[in-house]
Amino acid sequence: MIAIRQYDYVIVGGGSAGCVLAGHLSRNPSKTVCLIEAGQADNDLRVKIPFGLINLMGNPNFDWCLKSDNQASKNGHAISIPRGKVLGGSGSINSMVYIRGRPSDYDKWVTLGTDGWGWNDVLPYFKRQENNGAHTNNPLHGTEGLLHVQDLPSPHHLLEIWQQAGESLQIPRNKDFNGAIQEGLGYYQTTCVMEDVGVPQMLFYVLLLRDQI
Repeated sequence: MIAIRQYDYVIVGGGSAGCVLAGHLSRNPSKTVCLIEAGQADNDLRVKIPFGLINLMGNPNFDWCLKSDNQASKNGHAISIPRGKVLGGSGSINSMVYIRGRPSDYDKWVTLGTDGWGWNDVLPYFKRQENNGAHTNNPLHGTEGLLHVQDLPSPHHLLEIWQQAGESLQIPRNKDFNGAIQEGLGYYQTTCVMEDVGVPQMLFYVLLLRDQI
């Protein structure tokens, strides 16, 4: 007979947000948390190497392979929407790039009827989960969350030449693609604090040490 275990909280999806939420909830030792992830563990080498995304996106073993409706502006073609099906979620298949989207998109959702999803509504939650080591004392970023965010530690020197070429064409540099403006040239930040361990994976291992998960 299968034993039935009850939990105080059930989180569906072990992506970056799910892992962070489980981490917050499990800080209360009197509460139990069940974190459910449909995909496999993130111990595949392609997940640990950022360039592995070329073999992860579109791979049904790691990606839900969602697609949009056919788009008139794309000559009737659908647009691929990669969504991670693995521990760490989409953060495990997109080179651990940290990007939150355009504030205007969130505000547009509100005009379409999704109350509570405007930029000013979601920004406090982004900040609460974020531990950004580069953008401190910044009203758009948090520094006390469980999701570690950092600049690229050693970008290739050719990327600097590429940015200089863009500037010669009047394309401005952008030091923060999660800031007030998304346009421009620059480096993405990533949710990685070690060379070979992404935040969702590392956080999951920490969670396993807690008896209530």
